[in-house]
Formats: sequence, structure tokens, C-alpha cells
Amino acid sequence: MTLIKIKPQNILYVMLVIFNCASLYFIIILFLYGEMAGYFLNLQKKSLQAREFAYLLYITTLLNLYFLTYSIIKSYFKNK
Repeated sequence: MTLIKIKPQNILYVMLVIFNCASLYFIIILFLYGEMAGYFLNLQKKSLQAREFAYLLYITTLLNLYFLTYSIIKSYFKNK
């Protein structure tokens, strides 16, 4: 019976993938909102178009997942 050696680097990779997938879930929920509104203390309304902000977060998270996957594959083949 052999024990699987788990490196701290692999645990970090798994945590980052889980965090990025959770971020994608919340970004997709953000796409459903048309507008976010907030009120200041003097009752002035401030609104923000959520869709443009969601696109920025979506692209950033997908790029993060891409480079994370690239580094995982690179380190996997480097060890072989």
C-alpha cells in the first residue's frame, strides 16, 4: 500500500481553483442584475451598471483560471 504524497503547492492549487469557481458563480449571479443602487446619507442616489463591472470580473477570473491551469500542467510535466 502506497501513500500519496501531497505537497503544499498542490493544496494551494486546489484551493485557488475552488475559490475561482466560487467567484465565477457570484459573477454569473451579478450578470442577472441590471443596476445596483446605493443611497448616501444626504439621500442622494448613486447607481452603477452592474453588467460592465461583471464583464471585467468575469474576464479577470477566467484569465486567472487559465494561468493557474497552465502552471499546474507545466509543473506536472516538469516533474515527469
